[in-house]
Amino acid sequence: MADMAEKATLCSKCGDNEVKGESYPRWCSNCRTNYRRELEAVKEGRTEKKGFAAGVTAMRECLAAEFDKLGSGRFEASEVADLIMRSPGPKLD
Repeated sequence: MADMAEKATLCSKCGDNEVKGESYPRWCSNCRTNYRRELEAVKEGRTEKKGFAAGVTAMRECLAAEFDKLGSGRFEASEVADLIMRSPGPKLD
């Protein structure tokens, strides 16, 4: 029984390094650090994607409002492109 208590617990992720303490999951400090870095990168990516999606939505609403002001009518593609380029874009809150 004493042998089992003295036996070092290896990391359950990499299986190479010793685990210090009674943490769960039983990962070594290197694996924990790498996990935290990867998690932060994923969170950053999610934030960026949410911001981009919000910007696209705001621009769509802005362009819809601009075209709504003009009323119905026939537009050539070059006129539409010009109207889009001259559009002021969404305002920052």
